[in-house]
Amino acid sequence: MINKVDRPTSRVSEVENEIFDLFCNLEANDDQLDYPVIYAAAKNGWAVNSMDKPKDSVKDLLDVVIKAIPPPNLDPDGDLKMLITQTSSNQYFGKMLIGRIASGSIAIGDKISVVQQNGEVDSQAKVVRIQKRFGMIDVDL
Repeated sequence: MINKVDRPTSRVSEVENEIFDLFCNLEANDDQLDYPVIYAAAKNGWAVNSMDKPKDSVKDLLDVVIKAIPPPNLDPDGDLKMLITQTSSNQYFGKMLIGRIASGSIAIGDKISVVQQNGEVDSQAKVVRIQKRFGMIDVDL
């Protein structure tokens, strides 16, 4: 993404050439040299894949991100596997586990086991609450 292309002093073509030269100097392969370019004025709230397009949204940027980043590879029908990245305590609900689900699903009332890396079952519990963090706010699901 090349930002600040709306400024009178912008050097869009030169910057594009410099980026391409950088990739070549890093010995990028043909697939890596076939990258999308987005032109943006972030302060003004727009990003487009062609300077000829109307400059009124960031839809083109979001489309590139969705195309370039694959969805998570998870099996929703498999056994629950969740990598715990943080634990905390809640005075009303007890131990809270924060992490990323790699497979399976979880619901209130499910019985779960905490398994260490060596395969030992550390503890067992019942799910009483599920939350999702939205910015600085925890939202019940």
